[in-house]
Amino acid sequence: MARERFKKQETGSFFGQWLYGRIVPKDHFLRKLDAIIPWEGYTNQLLQLYRGGAMYGRPPYNPVMILKMLLLAYLYDLSERSTEQQVNDSLAMKCFLGLAVDEPSPHHSTLSKFRERLIRNGREEALEELLASIVRLALERGVQFGSIQVIDSVHTIADVNTAKDERRQRKEGKPPRDADAAWGVKGTKRQRDEDGKLIQKRQYFHGYKAHVSLNSGSELITSLTVTPGNAFDGHRLPELVERDLAKEVPIATLTATGHTTTPLTTSH
Repeated sequence: MARERFKKQETGSFFGQWLYGRIVPKDHFLRKLDAIIPWEGYTNQLLQLYRGGAMYGRPPYNPVMILKMLLLAYLYDLSERSTEQQVNDSLAMKCFLGLAVDEPSPHHSTLSKFRERLIRNGREEALEELLASIVRLALERGVQFGSIQVIDSVHTIADVNTAKDERRQRKEGKPPRDADAAWGVKGTKRQRDEDGKLIQKRQYFHGYKAHVSLNSGSELITSLTVTPGNAFDGHRLPELVERDLAKEVPIATLTATGHTTTPLTTSH
């Protein structure tokens, strides 16, 4: 079975649960989140993203742990590379993932590949279904949700050397390595031009955007949708709100990056 091939975690060692029990508070948010969600129940569903149900190639990490890492990235607004770094530096995050204190985080490329599996297999809805079940369990078990919903987007850089990719397409007529990725703007940066004058220069990236809705009270991501990097953030807001309302998330106010907080009027 694929479960028997997963890479073994070392939380049972001295550098495992005993040490976490002394250092990570029992009321820490990640401890509570880990306790209320039956994470292992999602393993079989996530294994569908792997060729042959993960029975081929090198033993993979349990996909539930990679799902947890993606959740950390969304919760703390981190890139995949930064998520790897933060996990290596945070005992609470390692405890949440089931890693030993001295055990390194999975490489950030593992997160990228997992996300690509979701997109390539048209299984973005699988992650949305998981989020829906997590939100439902949280509501049933008394997690306090606030009335403010924060809408934002997190950019992810595609694992592609764009210069080489463009040359390969131009000279050899080969298709792009990641046809679903696109160029997008991730913000502006102040810098001086040739005359020494301060100007605002756009910063670009090649990849994807995860448009997310986060509840300010529970700090849980409640809905998300993934698009190419050139998608306009504002067009995703109605979709995210509708998904939240379908999950019965108690929304009274919306706030989004670059927008003022506004009350939500709805018949739901």
